[in-house]
Amino acid sequence: FVVIVSKTGSMAEDFVVRMRDELSSNRRLKMFYGEKIEDAIDAVDGQWTRAAFKFNGCYILGVGSGQMIRGRVKGAYRPTCLIFDDLYDENNITDTQRRTIKNWFYAGAMNTLDDLMGKALLAGTILHEDTVVVECMNSSMWKSVKFYPMPFEKFKKLLTHLKINEANRICQLPFEEIPNEI
Repeated sequence: FVVIVSKTGSMAEDFVVRMRDELSSNRRLKMFYGEKIEDAIDAVDGQWTRAAFKFNGCYILGVGSGQMIRGRVKGAYRPTCLIFDDLYDENNITDTQRRTIKNWFYAGAMNTLDDLMGKALLAGTILHEDTVVVECMNSSMWKSVKFYPMPFEKFKKLLTHLKINEANRICQLPFEEIPNEI
């Protein structure tokens, strides 16, 4: 049971829709994982929902930060994976909003994880030093990986290797033309 959390419910829903689209259209993923994608049905009104789907027996749900995750159980599982994607933006980094997100993150979201199999991933841009992103990055309980923007000179060098078709807005690496049946 995977829960994807973004700043808003609609952003999380978009994330889930893009994931479902990729799983259903990417031929390499289809070959490796199969094609068992099912729409999740809302228990309340019996309608399909854009914010959730099942894939090979795995239930994937998107929610916004601050929304209730606790009590959402699928089968015998509480969420086994929480993916937090950009909980903050330029509009919600006031003291009050940071405190609200921090309280929800620790008291609500992290307490919903399955005790035995639960894992969490937190991805985001550091917009303020007093955020959950910075606290987790500095905690020994979390493994942190930082990605820095590519220096402009290195980017210009990369561009020399690309075949750029401006009319079709396509960039290709030279090895993409090499046939590979596998």
